[in-house]
Amino acid sequence: RKARARARAKEGVGKWKYLHVLDSEHLICNVDVQIDPAHPRAHCQAVPTFINPSGQHYMDFICRAAVPKYIAVEMGQPSGTHLAANEQGTIASCINLSNPLAPDKPLKLQLRVEFVVNGEKREVSIPVSLEL
Repeated sequence: RKARARARAKEGVGKWKYLHVLDSEHLICNVDVQIDPAHPRAHCQAVPTFINPSGQHYMDFICRAAVPKYIAVEMGQPSGTHLAANEQGTIASCINLSNPLAPDKPLKLQLRVEFVVNGEKREVSIPVSLEL
């Protein structure tokens, strides 16, 4: 994972930071974050990666970005909608955030994840700290 973040660091401005934001028996979420050091509250690229540690496959996996109204969000296509059981796969997506009110207002991000397991819909909210 860290090698992937280092490879992406060459693509943009600023260094990539690796955040481990959730580790439960149902879901693991790591986020690679790139923030421009010259304008730390203005722009951000976040790449959440999800892993399923449970013994059940997750179907219809969706990740949404919840942000304050003043932040513009651009979500990339996810790498899939099926998350295999027992840490046998991942789903990732790229999220770009722009904050026109920087530096007065901070960048904020909360991930909202939905998936179906055994016919039952589940939802998880994951706060992501972008004040690095």
